[in-house]
This record gives sequence, C-alpha cells and structure tokens, in this order.
Amino acid sequence: MSSLTRSVRRASRTAALAFLFSPCAMGGWAHAQQTAQSTAQQSVSDIEEPFSFAVLGHVRGTRDGALHYQLEELVAEVAEAAPAFVVLTGDIIWGDADLDHTDRERVTGEWNAIDDSLATIGVPVLRVPGNHDINDLETRDIYIERYGSPQRTFDIGRTRFVLISSAWVPEDGDTRKHQYIRGRNLDSAQVAFLRASLPGDDSYDHAFVFNHHTLWWQDENGPWWQEVHPVLAAGNVRAVFSGDYGPVKYSHRETDGVHYYQSGVAPAPGVEMLRGHEWNRILAQQFDNWLLVTVDGPSIEIDVETIGETAAGGQWTPDRWMAVYGTTRRPRRPEARDHFDALVATQNGLYAVVGALVAVFLLGLTVAAAFRLTGRP
Repeated sequence: MSSLTRSVRRASRTAALAFLFSPCAMGGWAHAQQTAQSTAQQSVSDIEEPFSFAVLGHVRGTRDGALHYQLEELVAEVAEAAPAFVVLTGDIIWGDADLDHTDRERVTGEWNAIDDSLATIGVPVLRVPGNHDINDLETRDIYIERYGSPQRTFDIGRTRFVLISSAWVPEDGDTRKHQYIRGRNLDSAQVAFLRASLPGDDSYDHAFVFNHHTLWWQDENGPWWQEVHPVLAAGNVRAVFSGDYGPVKYSHRETDGVHYYQSGVAPAPGVEMLRGHEWNRILAQQFDNWLLVTVDGPSIEIDVETIGETAAGGQWTPDRWMAVYGTTRRPRRPEARDHFDALVATQNGLYAVVGALVAVFLLGLTVAAAFRLTGRP
C-alpha cells in the first residue's frame, strides 16, 4: 500500500517543534555548460531503489563570510544517515545580498567554502537558488557557471524530480539588486515547464518538487493555489520542499495528496532582537531541522531530523529564556524600548530610523520656511 509518513525525533526535539504555531524566463540560462550540478544529476541517475535523499534548507552563513554556526553538526548528521544524494533548497550562501555591488571574488569564496564542507558527506549535491544565491547579474552568472540552470527534471527509477527557481533571476541588462526577497510567483514559462515535466502519465509513479520560497503559504486565492497546485496535484507530486524560513523554520500542510514541507536552519537571533520581535521569538522556539526522504517503490517516508538540541550555544537553557522574557512563568510584554532596540539592531531597521529622523527634520525646515514666507511668527 502506498504511504506517506512523517516521523519526528522524540523527547526534546518534539517539544521544540510543538512551538510551530505559537502566538523567469529561462532564456538567459540556456548557455549553461557542464557543471557540478549537472554532473551530480548524472550521478544520481544511476541510483536504484530503494534509496534515500536529504533535503537541507537555508544553510547560509553570515555577511562576513563565516559558515553557519551549526553547519559542521548538520553535515556530520547527514553523512551518518548516508543518503544517496543531497538537495539544497536555497539561501546557501550570503551572496552580498545586502550590498549595492557584488564582489565576485568574495562570493566565489563563499561558494567554495560551503561546497568544501558539503563534499565531506561524500554524495552528489543538487540545489535550487534562493534570493541570497542569485540577487543580481553577477551572482546569477556565478551560479550558472558553477551549477548550471536551476530549473531541471530527472528521474531515478520510477521517481521524478523537478527543480524550479522561485528566486528572482535578472535578465541580461537588468542592473537591479536583490528584488523579490520573499520570492516571486512562478511565471507562465515556469508553470508550462512544470506542466510538461509532470504530465501525470505512466512514465513515472510519483514526483518531488523543490524550490526556495514558501509560495504555498499564500491564501487559497493566490497564484500558487490557482495556477501551480492544480498542476502538481494532477502530476502525481507527493511532496514539495521549500527552504526559506520565517516566521518559522518548519511547517507542513497537505492538500489533494500533495505534502508541502518547509525545512531549514536559521541564524540565532540576539537577546535584544528576541525581546522586541515576536516574529524572531517564534522562529527561535523551533529547532533547526532537515529532512531525510526514503523511497522504496510506492512507499515514501519523510523524517524530520533536528540538530542543535545540546550543541547550539545555550539556546535552550533556562538562563537564555530568562534573559529574553524576564520570567519563568510566561513571556513578558515587550515595552517600547524593547521594540526600538530590536529595530535599530538590524541594518534595515537602523536605516529606517535614520530615514524617519531625516524626514522629520526636512519637514520641520519646510514648515519653518512656509511660516517665514507667510509672515507668521
């Protein structure tokens, strides 16, 4: 009997996940040559059932080029599980996403560092881009040179795999930077690609789809549910895997037999950020996690694996809770100062505060000038 199950590690891991719901056109990619990703695709095509694969989301490090602080543990756990291959669901590097111009040497160094770390797993690695991986023409070209087109289809036995990009991929001549941070709806060409890749015929038994953004968090009238989901449901898709985070690291829903999984790791927010931002408190209350998918004929098992339970630098200690909430009984209500401290702790928030102050200053000058012109005191 065909089955699709999700098992979650017990004890403290289950407790943390229980916080879950607390208060492009492809023309520019056609020239992609033989790359690490296409070579990996050729390797996985030789795999026979039964097999397993790992899905890792949002493994990027920090803007200074450092790898994610839990990457070493994540890589060790995946290697121990011995999957046949790994799929990365975007935001794999920082990618100069917050800068006006991309430094090719720095971004290439980030790719080299993460690839060197993942190579210790000893299996092929496939990937789809996130908004940090491709965010302008330079990062687009670097990605394609290394990994080829992120949009592709391949089969392992009777199982079909479809990789698509929800990240914005600029066309030649587009000089914009870091558009559509939360992803872009799939355009007509991408929907047509999905329809052609997922005909729902007897050429495969079931399929998996991979992208970065959780576009399926839209309401039922959104483009994903009106245009994309019907194609997936009719195409025998068993699961869609997304790697973006926010406001949680893990989520799941099932509709018409299609299971949607969000899974990933995230940076550890500072205490001030947690005090002032509910969004970050909810995010921090989940363990970092990854997925292990096992395919054995018609049987599919998806295990949610967690990391960092004891090695995450004291994230789960009573002292950490007290530092954030100030009580052991219930979270305290953030005060105005908490919100302000959290706002200015982020670069964008600091820019917003400075911009508001400048706007108020300019408004004051304008009002004063108007009074002088009208002769009022």
